[in-house]
Amino acid sequence: MATITTSRTSAPMPTGIASGVGFAGAIVATILAVAVGSTHDPLWALVPLGVVTAGVASVTSWTGAVVTAWICWSLDSGFVLGREAQLTFSPAAGVAALTLVAVALAGGLVGRWVRMERTARVEPAGQPIQSANEAPDNFS
Repeated sequence: MATITTSRTSAPMPTGIASGVGFAGAIVATILAVAVGSTHDPLWALVPLGVVTAGVASVTSWTGAVVTAWICWSLDSGFVLGREAQLTFSPAAGVAALTLVAVALAGGLVGRWVRMERTARVEPAGQPIQSANEAPDNFS
């Protein structure tokens, strides 16, 4: 009987994929923020953009987290704070940038903690697993 050994680890999502997911999520979040009128109160736009940033930051590397925060800030600055698709450098843009970076760091820390806990609770590597081809046949 052949045995298969495995260890479950929670590897972070590659940065390139996470950046793409963050970009797509940030576009949707920005469209939603503008649709509900957050251009009049720009802090409300940070809610969906913060959710995207935290979500992506929790499953990727630090680089992917910061890139996602930057993408979210760029869309916030260009389409919520500045309505002409040009980056706006104002006090509100500074608050948005600091907020999104803080959310990225917090999301990244939570994601790493969850991955460490998940890895610590997995059985030690080297435990034999019976393959599907060698499972007992109960149909006889």
